[in-house]
Amino acid sequence: VTKTYASAGARTVTLTVIDSGAPPAASTPVSVKVFPGNSPPSGEIVLQNLTDPARSALYRAGDQWSFAAANLSDDQTPTGAISVTWTITFQHREHNHPFISGLAGSGGTMTIPTSGEYEPFVWYRLTMSLTDAQGQTVQVVRDLRPERALVTIASDPGGAAFEVDSNPIVATTVVSRVVGFQMRVAPVEQ
Repeated sequence: VTKTYASAGARTVTLTVIDSGAPPAASTPVSVKVFPGNSPPSGEIVLQNLTDPARSALYRAGDQWSFAAANLSDDQTPTGAISVTWTITFQHREHNHPFISGLAGSGGTMTIPTSGEYEPFVWYRLTMSLTDAQGQTVQVVRDLRPERALVTIASDPGGAAFEVDSNPIVATTVVSRVVGFQMRVAPVEQ
Protein backbone atom coordinates (compact mmCIF):
# COMPACT_ATOMS: atom_id res chain seq x y z
CA VAL A 1 0.00 0.00 0.00
CA THR A 2 1.39 3.39 -0.99
CA LYS A 3 0.06 6.82 -0.13
CA THR A 4 1.53 10.15 -1.29
CA TYR A 5 0.49 13.34 0.48
CA ALA A 6 0.12 16.56 -1.52
CA SER A 7 0.76 18.82 1.49
CA ALA A 8 3.05 18.79 4.51
CA GLY A 9 1.80 18.09 8.04
CA ALA A 10 1.54 15.43 10.68
CA ARG A 11 -0.78 12.55 9.77
CA THR A 12 -1.88 9.35 11.47
CA VAL A 13 -1.96 6.37 9.14
CA THR A 14 -3.93 3.27 10.16
CA LEU A 15 -3.69 -0.12 8.48
CA THR A 16 -6.22 -2.93 8.84
CA VAL A 17 -5.82 -6.16 6.88
CA ILE A 18 -8.93 -8.15 5.88
CA ASP A 19 -8.57 -11.67 4.51
CA SER A 20 -10.79 -13.37 1.91
CA GLY A 21 -12.13 -16.05 4.26
CA ALA A 22 -15.76 -16.79 4.88
CA PRO A 23 -16.58 -14.82 6.88
CA PRO A 24 -13.71 -12.33 6.32
CA ALA A 25 -11.46 -11.76 9.33
CA ALA A 26 -9.89 -8.39 10.07
CA SER A 27 -6.63 -7.71 11.86
CA THR A 28 -6.33 -5.37 14.78
CA PRO A 29 -5.75 -1.89 13.33
CA VAL A 30 -2.17 -0.61 13.61
CA SER A 31 -1.52 3.13 13.55
CA VAL A 32 1.67 5.10 12.95
CA LYS A 33 2.25 8.84 12.84
CA VAL A 34 3.97 10.13 9.67
CA PHE A 35 5.34 13.57 8.86
CA PRO A 36 5.29 14.13 5.08
CA GLY A 37 7.32 17.16 4.03
CA ASN A 38 9.00 17.42 7.45
CA SER A 39 12.69 16.89 8.17
CA PRO A 40 13.20 15.31 11.59
CA PRO A 41 15.16 17.24 14.21
CA SER A 42 18.79 16.31 14.79
CA GLY A 43 21.50 17.07 17.33
CA GLU A 44 24.42 15.74 19.32
CA ILE A 45 25.11 14.96 22.97
CA VAL A 46 28.18 16.71 24.37
CA LEU A 47 29.73 15.33 27.57
CA GLN A 48 32.28 17.08 29.78
CA ASN A 49 34.04 15.76 32.86
CA LEU A 50 33.71 18.59 35.40
CA THR A 51 35.86 16.80 37.99
CA ASP A 52 38.87 16.43 35.68
CA PRO A 53 38.38 18.02 32.23
CA ALA A 54 41.59 16.36 30.99
CA ARG A 55 39.84 12.98 31.38
CA SER A 56 37.06 13.25 28.83
CA ALA A 57 36.69 9.73 27.49
CA LEU A 58 35.96 7.49 30.51
CA TYR A 59 34.31 8.10 33.88
CA ARG A 60 35.54 7.26 37.35
CA ALA A 61 33.28 6.76 40.35
CA GLY A 62 32.78 10.12 42.05
CA ASP A 63 33.18 12.17 38.84
CA GLN A 64 30.71 14.91 38.04
CA TRP A 65 29.77 15.15 34.35
CA SER A 66 27.78 17.71 32.40
CA PHE A 67 25.67 16.74 29.41
CA ALA A 68 24.25 19.11 26.84
CA ALA A 69 22.39 19.24 23.53
CA ALA A 70 24.50 20.65 20.70
CA ASN A 71 24.09 21.36 17.00
CA LEU A 72 20.31 21.18 17.12
CA SER A 73 18.77 21.59 13.70
CA ASP A 74 15.52 21.18 11.83
CA ASP A 75 14.63 22.76 8.49
CA GLN A 76 11.15 23.81 9.60
CA THR A 77 11.52 24.60 13.31
CA PRO A 78 13.59 27.40 14.85
CA THR A 79 16.32 25.84 17.05
CA GLY A 80 14.80 27.31 20.21
CA ALA A 81 11.48 25.59 19.48
CA ILE A 82 12.95 22.07 19.50
CA SER A 83 11.91 20.38 22.76
CA VAL A 84 14.70 18.45 24.50
CA THR A 85 14.15 15.79 27.20
CA TRP A 86 16.65 13.41 28.79
CA THR A 87 16.66 9.88 30.15
CA ILE A 88 19.82 8.40 31.64
CA THR A 89 19.99 4.73 32.54
CA PHE A 90 22.63 2.78 34.42
CA GLN A 91 23.43 -0.20 32.19
CA HIS A 92 24.50 -3.45 33.87
CA ARG A 93 25.34 -6.25 31.46
CA GLU A 94 22.05 -7.04 29.62
CA HIS A 95 19.69 -4.95 31.77
CA ASN A 96 19.42 -1.39 33.04
CA HIS A 97 18.33 0.63 36.04
CA PRO A 98 16.75 4.11 35.97
CA PHE A 99 19.21 6.88 36.89
CA ILE A 100 17.69 10.17 35.64
CA SER A 101 14.38 10.45 33.77
CA GLY A 102 12.00 13.13 32.60
CA LEU A 103 14.58 15.93 32.69
CA ALA A 104 13.61 18.70 30.26
CA GLY A 105 15.98 21.31 28.91
CA SER A 106 19.22 21.71 27.05
CA GLY A 107 21.30 19.72 29.54
CA GLY A 108 22.31 19.09 33.12
CA THR A 109 24.84 17.44 35.39
CA MET A 110 25.18 14.05 37.02
CA THR A 111 27.51 12.59 39.64
CA ILE A 112 28.72 9.02 39.26
CA PRO A 113 28.06 7.06 42.50
CA THR A 114 31.01 5.58 44.41
CA SER A 115 29.01 2.63 45.76
CA GLY A 116 26.27 0.31 44.58
CA GLU A 117 26.75 -2.17 41.74
CA TYR A 118 30.36 -3.34 42.07
CA GLU A 119 30.64 -5.29 38.82
CA PRO A 120 32.84 -3.58 36.22
CA PHE A 121 30.51 -4.42 33.29
CA VAL A 122 28.51 -1.21 33.69
CA TRP A 123 28.06 2.11 31.90
CA TYR A 124 25.65 5.02 31.57
CA ARG A 125 23.39 5.48 28.53
CA LEU A 126 22.21 9.02 27.82
CA THR A 127 19.13 9.32 25.60
CA MET A 128 18.20 12.77 24.32
CA SER A 129 14.71 13.05 22.79
CA LEU A 130 14.26 15.90 20.32
CA THR A 131 10.73 16.93 19.33
CA ASP A 132 10.06 19.53 16.63
CA ALA A 133 7.06 21.83 16.15
CA GLN A 134 5.28 19.14 14.07
CA GLY A 135 5.55 16.64 16.91
CA GLN A 136 8.16 14.44 15.23
CA THR A 137 10.52 12.95 17.81
CA VAL A 138 14.03 11.59 17.29
CA GLN A 139 16.22 9.97 19.93
CA VAL A 140 19.98 10.48 20.09
CA VAL A 141 21.92 7.99 22.25
CA ARG A 142 25.42 8.21 23.69
CA ASP A 143 27.14 5.83 26.11
CA LEU A 144 29.54 6.90 28.86
CA ARG A 145 31.89 4.04 29.75
CA PRO A 146 33.97 3.54 32.90
CA GLU A 147 37.71 3.47 33.44
CA ARG A 148 38.52 0.08 34.97
CA ALA A 149 41.47 -1.21 36.98
CA LEU A 150 42.61 -4.61 38.19
CA VAL A 151 42.91 -4.82 41.99
CA THR A 152 45.01 -7.55 43.59
CA ILE A 153 43.91 -8.75 47.03
CA ALA A 154 46.66 -10.67 48.81
CA SER A 155 47.53 -11.72 52.33
CA ASP A 156 50.80 -12.26 54.15
CA PRO A 157 51.04 -15.11 54.84
CA GLY A 158 49.18 -16.21 51.72
CA GLY A 159 45.89 -18.08 51.49
CA ALA A 160 43.76 -16.05 53.92
CA ALA A 161 40.00 -15.94 53.34
CA PHE A 162 38.33 -12.59 52.61
CA GLU A 163 35.00 -11.16 51.59
CA VAL A 164 35.18 -8.64 48.77
CA ASP A 165 31.89 -6.81 48.27
CA SER A 166 30.20 -9.65 50.21
CA ASN A 167 31.71 -12.36 47.96
CA PRO A 168 34.03 -14.93 49.56
CA ILE A 169 37.52 -15.21 48.08
CA VAL A 170 40.84 -16.69 49.03
CA ALA A 171 43.83 -14.39 48.64
CA THR A 172 45.60 -13.92 46.28
CA THR A 173 42.76 -12.83 43.96
CA VAL A 174 42.55 -10.21 41.20
CA VAL A 175 39.25 -8.39 40.64
CA SER A 176 38.28 -5.76 38.08
CA ARG A 177 36.55 -2.63 39.37
CA VAL A 178 35.57 0.85 38.18
CA VAL A 179 38.29 3.30 39.24
CA GLY A 180 37.18 5.26 42.31
CA PHE A 181 34.54 2.73 43.34
CA GLN A 182 34.53 1.95 47.06
CA MET A 183 35.24 -1.73 47.69
CA ARG A 184 34.35 -3.50 50.91
CA VAL A 185 37.16 -5.89 51.89
CA ALA A 186 36.91 -7.82 55.16
CA PRO A 187 38.81 -10.82 56.54
CA VAL A 188 36.81 -13.96 57.25
CA GLU A 189 37.28 -15.28 60.77
CA GLN A 190 38.50 -18.85 60.80
